[in-house]
Amino acid sequence: MISLAVLLVVDLWSIERQYWVFSPRASQLFATDPAIEAIRADIAKNGPGRVFNGALSTNVDPLDRFLCVGLCDDVNRGGDLLMIHDLRIPAGYHGNELGMYQRLIQSDSGRAQLQPRFWQHENVRYWYTAADSNLMASVSSQLGVPPFVKLAGPVKDAAGSTVFAYKVPTDDPPAWVASAIVKAPQDPALATILDSRFDPRAVAIADTSMKGVAGADLKAAPAPASTVARVTAYQPGRIDVALSDPAAAGQALVVSENYFPGWQATADGKPVAVGLMNYNLIGVALPAGARAIQLRFTDAAYETGKVVTIVALLAALIVWIGGGVLDRKATAPTQA
Repeated sequence: MISLAVLLVVDLWSIERQYWVFSPRASQLFATDPAIEAIRADIAKNGPGRVFNGALSTNVDPLDRFLCVGLCDDVNRGGDLLMIHDLRIPAGYHGNELGMYQRLIQSDSGRAQLQPRFWQHENVRYWYTAADSNLMASVSSQLGVPPFVKLAGPVKDAAGSTVFAYKVPTDDPPAWVASAIVKAPQDPALATILDSRFDPRAVAIADTSMKGVAGADLKAAPAPASTVARVTAYQPGRIDVALSDPAAAGQALVVSENYFPGWQATADGKPVAVGLMNYNLIGVALPAGARAIQLRFTDAAYETGKVVTIVALLAALIVWIGGGVLDRKATAPTQA
């Protein structure tokens, strides 16, 4: 028996040792760099912003997961290591994004991510890339935008690639106010938000499923709203926004974050309608005079599942204890 056990261990070792991979410590593999720190410092100063992390160069290690070699999508799922440093990227971090968001980032064969309209829609304020200043000057010229502002670089990332950090030269806030609300299905909304002629500060497109919003019957687009929406808190499941001026009736607050059922909103402490706007974002119908908006996320299914799990565990514990007590009674010796 002992010989058989030894033989089994040796056999397993001879095969499985070929699959062992010894990597450096996580503190080395996932280390920060001056480009990442420059972006983090700017976010701390100026508020939330996503980071486009396309390499835009073939002179990088294809396994460098701080960068996307090409465009980030479900097929080329690079760049997810930036999440370790609390940097949000437009392509997401895994394959669990909402289907409608996948449609958005894959629009125009993924090239929509390179368009200024997409940056505005998705709060893209930074580029983390292997492209040097000359290449970025060419990119800005091709896209018809002002020059990118270099924050850091050239520096080496943890994978050894030469990287740079740039600030996007366009206005891409995390939240904004629209003058009016219209309602439309998803397909027209997707086509509209990516159209360069669409001004999100003039009109917000509420999905037809959004309750508590009738939608305006517009003959022409209104003037863009001048109210500034300042994000004062931005954490998972919690977003607070302060408006520079009291809202007018019929206006909307749009927050550049994916909407999912479970978001609740209050305006100055009173519940207001919240739902899907501008295809995939969080939208709030603003009541007249609103100045402070709070958004909180609670997943009703999760809360229900948690209660069911706790009840099931308690029931199992009761059955286990009860079974033990009954077994003891059944096996206890009877006295004559």
